[in-house]
Amino acid sequence: MAIIWPQSGTPFLSSSGSPLSGAKAFFYDSGTLTPRTVYSESSLGEAHDHPVVANSSGIFPAVFLPAGDYKVEIKTSD
Repeated sequence: MAIIWPQSGTPFLSSSGSPLSGAKAFFYDSGTLTPRTVYSESSLGEAHDHPVVANSSGIFPAVFLPAGDYKVEIKTSD
């Protein structure tokens, strides 16, 4: 069973309110630095690249995760 990342489709903004264009979302298995495979569809058939990159408006695409605990780190494009 897949779950959708709750921040999918939500704009990420800097402290000054500017979109975080090209921000990167790194997904890991909880408690580790092991990259977690995430997917672009609920059937878990098409994997996203790691990291997942936000568009020019700071919005990440739909990200689906397999069941289980995970952690995510958001970093700027720098």
